[in-house]
Amino acid sequence: MLPQILYYCQLSKQESYALACLSPSQLAAGTWGQSHCVDILDLTGRRLRSINTGVIGNPGHIHVTRNNNLIVSEEAVKSLVHVTSEGDAVFTYKPREVRALTNPRGITTTSTGDILLADYDAEKVIQLTESGQFVRVVLTQQDGLEYPGGVCLDADGLLYVTSRRYVEVFKFCRR
Repeated sequence: MLPQILYYCQLSKQESYALACLSPSQLAAGTWGQSHCVDILDLTGRRLRSINTGVIGNPGHIHVTRNNNLIVSEEAVKSLVHVTSEGDAVFTYKPREVRALTNPRGITTTSTGDILLADYDAEKVIQLTESGQFVRVVLTQQDGLEYPGGVCLDADGLLYVTSRRYVEVFKFCRR
């Protein structure tokens, strides 16, 4: 049996690559072709407002936090940006040198608010505090990780990571 389409909406004339549920009636869409923008949409696709994400020009991944804030990443600027759903800046994470991001992709958060970020080209998942401070490298190639894209953490502490054609499952341990 094929799934039934419940809603269909045209997001905008621009291309959208990142999508997250902000609430049961609102979506956050990373819109390419507009300057530094995440659009907040209703379920018909009508733009309610746009949020300036600062350095993120073309959002590739969006995550909604437990506080209903948005965390957005983009490979081109090698950054992670955390903004409120009203568009106020919380922090920008753009480390240099050894901790520099090479291709930030998927984002998820822990039950305590810490941020987990997949870095595709560096083949690692890192952990940041809720305020954007580096904590540690969680997974690397030595753990069998290859080119992580998306990440998801469930209530049982299982960390799901897309890795090219596979979904790998790891036990996440807080430190």
